[in-house]
Amino acid sequence: MNCEYVSDNITQLVAGTLTAEDALACKTHIAACRDCRDALHGAVAMRTMRDRGNAAPPAGLFERITTEVTRPKARERAPRFWLGAA
Repeated sequence: MNCEYVSDNITQLVAGTLTAEDALACKTHIAACRDCRDALHGAVAMRTMRDRGNAAPPAGLFERITTEVTRPKARERAPRFWLGAA
């Protein structure tokens, strides 16, 4: 088993469609290889995100953000540190 084989089959491993023998060989390699372990974590995260689906944003979110970002800020007062020092 090598990194190239694991890389080529990582989505099938996450999906559970590899044969039991190939899955075991991949998992054995992943246990010893940090790069492949990181790739597996990434593939699991991508599958999780894909399976969640896309929810619609709350109504009016874009307008609220636009208003907040474009609203002029109130004039900030500078601290009057030296006022009582005289």
